[in-house]
Amino acid sequence: MQENPQPSNERYRDTQDGKRYRYIAKLCVGVCAAVLVLVFLLFRTESFGGIISWFIGSMRAILLGMAFGYLLNPLDNSIRRVVSRRLTARGKCPPAKIPKRARVFGVLFASLFGIGVVIALLMLIVPSFIESIANLTDIIPDSLQKVTDWVESHADSGDTFSLVVDRCVEAVQKWFSEDLSDFAASATAIILSTGMQVVSYVMDFFIAFIVAIYTLLEKETFARRLKKLLYASLRPEHANRVLDVCRHGNRIFGGFLSGKLLDSLIIGLICFLAMTVLQIPYAVLVSVVIGCTNIIPFLGPFIGGIPSAAIIFLLASPQKGLVFIIMFLILQQLDGNVIGPMILGDRTGASAFWIICSLLLFKALFGLLGTGVSIFGMIIGVPLFCVIDYVISDNVRRRLKKKGIPTEGVDFLNVERYDAENGQFVPLPPQEEGLPLRVRLRNRWTRLAAFFRRKKRGNGDKDNRS
Repeated sequence: MQENPQPSNERYRDTQDGKRYRYIAKLCVGVCAAVLVLVFLLFRTESFGGIISWFIGSMRAILLGMAFGYLLNPLDNSIRRVVSRRLTARGKCPPAKIPKRARVFGVLFASLFGIGVVIALLMLIVPSFIESIANLTDIIPDSLQKVTDWVESHADSGDTFSLVVDRCVEAVQKWFSEDLSDFAASATAIILSTGMQVVSYVMDFFIAFIVAIYTLLEKETFARRLKKLLYASLRPEHANRVLDVCRHGNRIFGGFLSGKLLDSLIIGLICFLAMTVLQIPYAVLVSVVIGCTNIIPFLGPFIGGIPSAAIIFLLASPQKGLVFIIMFLILQQLDGNVIGPMILGDRTGASAFWIICSLLLFKALFGLLGTGVSIFGMIIGVPLFCVIDYVISDNVRRRLKKKGIPTEGVDFLNVERYDAENGQFVPLPPQEEGLPLRVRLRNRWTRLAAFFRRKKRGNGDKDNRS
């Protein structure tokens, strides 16, 4: 049997050179493309934001459905495990049909749970909102009458005040006679546009619900195809690293969102019970607002608490508003010190400083695409920042390990330098505030002498090598 001839050294060298040149060419093309994209983003930010906004608006229903599916995925997995154990214990169902039946039951119950949550929120919010609007319309005539009485009582107090009142009345009469028709036309257009947007959002919600169902049904197929594409496109070690980052990100996102939803539900219920006991009005509406905005880390409670306090202060009474503010502050202390740590624990691992930075950063980035998208950016900003921090930390660990620098058991805060000859870190000298003057001078002289000795030794090694 004749063996295949081995390639010569020159041919092998030519092949290696060709691979290297092709790699350099691809790298140059990639760098040029990245520079062009960066220049486009810097000088055409509005155009780029418009393109992204158009894409998100077109794919809004699909993106929303995938988000719903991701939120319902833990419940779907739990129901599948329970149904699989029950069917396996009974032994009446063939083993090949157990996964299919478990999938059907999981998707069905998860979808019904999602529909029930949405309907319950609408039933809680809409009646309270209508009641608030009705109370506001009842209060406005009385407030206007009080203002009118006050103006009439002070109209004769001075010429300047009377002149200001007369000019205000003339401006209002001019607006009613000349600008009212234009305002009515623009108001009609705004009402029609708002109605069309509401209909569009309702249609997107139904489409998103259908997309969420299909996402839960086909999630195994999606994962299988994405892994196959990943290993076909990247090197095995790079593909393994991408999958590791995705798994870690899924744990961070899943743990954070599920824990934050449970924490917000508990906070909403406690707020409702406290407002009911204290006889503060609008308990249902305010509790739903407080619970929904509590999902946003750090800034969310204030986003929901300040408007709620203003509503109670204006529509109820200042005394009730003050009681609500005190109750709200106590509730936030309870959430931050007891409820939040018990449920969330240290799932993010980020400090308060980085949480604020991530919230503001992602709010600004997503705010280019619209107000609703900026709120979404504030919700996912913290877990997304934690994933980025994990990628950077993992890269730092890999590089230090590649250089042979130890990382375990080392407090880098107290490191002065790394001694490459001995392969270990040199710690910082002890603090000298409490030492006598002569001891501090002696220590500084010792460190200075050691520095010159190291420098002289390094120069001698260079001379010997030369």
